[in-house]
Amino acid sequence: MLRVSDLSVDDLRALLREVVEEVVEEKLGMLIDPDGDAELRPEVIESLEAYLVSERTGDDADEVFGSLGLG
Repeated sequence: MLRVSDLSVDDLRALLREVVEEVVEEKLGMLIDPDGDAELRPEVIESLEAYLVSERTGDDADEVFGSLGLG
């Protein structure tokens, strides 16, 4: 079994760097959207583009909450 005391400073740095990289990759993997590379269907793209160029405005939030009995 290898001991830390048997490692050179450079070997210890390399080992620590490897461990830190593994932890960072693991944690970042939990933050990445698994569907991030998914493509939208053409009809969804068209709908979103139409919405963006439209002059539609949403309903007032207070009115919506009131109509739901939440206001």
